[in-house]
Amino acid sequence: MGRSLVSLILFMFGFAHAQSVSFESFKIAEVVISTTWKNAEDNILPALILKIETDLKAGSATDKAARVMAEEVRKAFSRDNFTKVVAQSISAMMTADEQRQTLLFLQSSAGQKYLKIGGGESQEATQLVVALIKQACVAANAQLGFFERGSLNGMCGRL
Repeated sequence: MGRSLVSLILFMFGFAHAQSVSFESFKIAEVVISTTWKNAEDNILPALILKIETDLKAGSATDKAARVMAEEVRKAFSRDNFTKVVAQSISAMMTADEQRQTLLFLQSSAGQKYLKIGGGESQEATQLVVALIKQACVAANAQLGFFERGSLNGMCGRL
């Protein structure tokens, strides 16, 4: 699973890197990334980098090679690079007219509200995610013994 995730990300980066970018696709990417970057930078990217480093160490890579590769992946996934990759993907997948329509929507009042919900910035969205995690904790705890339940306290006990 880990190797397929890394392969998919590398494929997407390589595919998008070769595509041209329109003004509209870049603006869409900027708007979308601006609403999601904080969560990606604080949560998703560190988890991804840790997964890459762990998978490399579990394979044939030395500890030093795994650390160096993980650091280079961290550098490659800068906000600017990620915005460019998203813009290139948008240019490849959407027509110019679809890009204009999307940009107009995202710049509208409804579009701004949509981005807040999708970016997890609204209190309601956060509460829904926490409720789902609590539900998963209850279900997991019902299947585990005393010791295993205690090992989930780091996550489930904070909710």
